[in-house]
Amino acid sequence: MIQTRIPSLVAVACLLPSAGFAQEPSSSKLTVRAFLNDPVNPGAELFAHDAADKLIPLVLAPGELPVGQAVAVIDGKLSFYSSAKIDPANLVASAAVPESLKQAIAIIQPRGDAKKPPCGIVFVDDSISGFPPGESRAISFTTLPLAIQAGEHKIAIAPGTITHVPPVTKVDPYYMAQTNFLYQAGGAWVPFSESKMKFLKDYRQVFICAVRPGSKSPTLVTLLDDTPKPAAP
Repeated sequence: MIQTRIPSLVAVACLLPSAGFAQEPSSSKLTVRAFLNDPVNPGAELFAHDAADKLIPLVLAPGELPVGQAVAVIDGKLSFYSSAKIDPANLVASAAVPESLKQAIAIIQPRGDAKKPPCGIVFVDDSISGFPPGESRAISFTTLPLAIQAGEHKIAIAPGTITHVPPVTKVDPYYMAQTNFLYQAGGAWVPFSESKMKFLKDYRQVFICAVRPGSKSPTLVTLLDDTPKPAAP
């Protein structure tokens, strides 16, 4: 008899929350520096949660990383909206945040298809321990095999990944090193960016590789950062 009663008691307990005891959404804070990689709408205005029921303007700086901003992660997700109204129709991007992440660079990238929400988010650990000065990160938003040649390094960048690039030490007297980005097409490696870049031990760089609508080859956007900035009040 005991074994037949336990399931029924569990069933009653599971029904209690739906009888007028809705759970409050969980909320935590994340220090984020957001970058919208959208050359079509470089001045777009976005909003993030300050609380479960409140949105605030997201700090953005076209072409560079802004100061840090404390925003709310609701039920484990960071979400951005196109207006100050919390409405699924206004949702621009949403992504799960790893529990261990306390400081993040959030790259917002248009999907280029009909999927909703229209943008995706990739997080880069913005802490000094997770992203030490002198290192770089290469982010691929493409389905193509990519590679970077920088100083003494030749590193493959797999599709849809974040690749760690160690400090570049093979530089000229001006701390410059030839830096090439290539993609694989038809069995050959084709450069899509060739330039000299400065690599300093106190600086960090984020390389964003993406294919814009109507193009077949990737483009490169480089974000230069000296140190993580404190959260805005």
